[in-house]
Amino acid sequence: MANINKNTIAIDNEDAEKRFFDRLMFDLENGETYSTFHSNQLTNKSYREKFCNYCRIRKQKVGELLKHFSVINGKNDDRNYDDYIDFKKQYHFFSHQMRRPFIESAWEGYSDIVELLLEFNFDINESEKFGRTPLLVACLLGKKKHEEVVNFLLKNKADHSLCDKNKQSPLLAASRGGYYSIVKALLQHNADVNQCDIKGNSPLLVAASDSPLETVKILSSKMTDFSKCNSLGQTPICVASIHDRVDVLKYLLPFCNELVSKPDNEGRSPLFIACKKGYLEIVQLLLSNHADVSHSDWSKRSPLFIASAKGHDDIVNTLIQNKAKINQCDEEGRTPLFMASDKGHASTVQILINCKADLNAMDNRKCTPLFAACRQGFIDIVKLLNENGANITECNKWNASPLFAACRQGYLDIVKYLVENGSNISDPDNSGTTPLSVAHENGNTEIENYLMKKSDDFHQSNQC
Repeated sequence: MANINKNTIAIDNEDAEKRFFDRLMFDLENGETYSTFHSNQLTNKSYREKFCNYCRIRKQKVGELLKHFSVINGKNDDRNYDDYIDFKKQYHFFSHQMRRPFIESAWEGYSDIVELLLEFNFDINESEKFGRTPLLVACLLGKKKHEEVVNFLLKNKADHSLCDKNKQSPLLAASRGGYYSIVKALLQHNADVNQCDIKGNSPLLVAASDSPLETVKILSSKMTDFSKCNSLGQTPICVASIHDRVDVLKYLLPFCNELVSKPDNEGRSPLFIACKKGYLEIVQLLLSNHADVSHSDWSKRSPLFIASAKGHDDIVNTLIQNKAKINQCDEEGRTPLFMASDKGHASTVQILINCKADLNAMDNRKCTPLFAACRQGFIDIVKLLNENGANITECNKWNASPLFAACRQGYLDIVKYLVENGSNISDPDNSGTTPLSVAHENGNTEIENYLMKKSDDFHQSNQC
């Protein structure tokens, strides 16, 4: 027996082979599974054949050792061990406490070892503390070698309806991973395409997010009710819109077009979501399939409202071309123009101005888009609105003008612009506070000095 490297050993004669496998049996006798079921040797098919042959020849002895690891009828596992499903290498199992050879071998993806263990009366449907069966583990990982394990387990009547603690079925796991061949195999064995996890996600719903289109197609071919939502109220159309899946939408919309505007639990339609995320092609596709261009969420925010707030100009133009209501307000009375002004999207503001948006529309506090721009410090938008006819002195419900907002926040450039364009520095709000006192209270010394000078200039001018 010669060392090839630190991870692999070449077994060069029968005597060395026996000594090596006897050592593995010694490890099993001491409760260790790593050297037997996770060593790098397993990557060599010839080695696996020799190991399986050794175990079959010594079936009684090996069986006695393995029965201590066998779990019958899915007994609860109270051992403390970490989740292993994202392990990338065998050596992560070196100190792992699971000690479930059947499930560990499904994780490794060696169908010949899985077959061997089944011969030793391991429960094909055993589960660990996370509720995962060997079949579910293989479906979660989904590599080519795991396909072989899945096919073997299904052939031997593994129960594909058994779920983990989150009610995730093997089909759901494979659909989420986009493992088409495994999904196909499960469906051929009549796996339930409607079986959902604890959050109400069906295999189709999870596949619609980022699995290949062929996976979506094969799942869809078995579906009867496409309107079924998850716990967030999301349909497959909604999920595809969230994840910018143009290909999935093009495929699904022809036979579930009635869902094109179905909102989620927050009242957000697929169009609203696509507008918020900036997915222009999704927006165009939904609108071409007659999505409601003005459907609002529970806060009365329309698709145009959210697109304007995000500054997605191409989408704003598209929505307006599709007859979106340009002055449609949210529950706080804010228009798309107000939001674009408040968020600093000057190009969006220009689009809305060109399309005749109401420049002086007030929110519930009687603040205008210009007031919002002054409050946030966007002088380019202040100028743009003023130059197109917005009222520069319109006050809010407390009788505070845009000048008050600029003074409070310390925007000297905006203060100067407002004063130079007709804002009155002396008009008080409802509490008797003036722009000068606001600047003083907020420590904006430059603005305070500027307003005092302007006030002196005004008084000197009146005395002349």
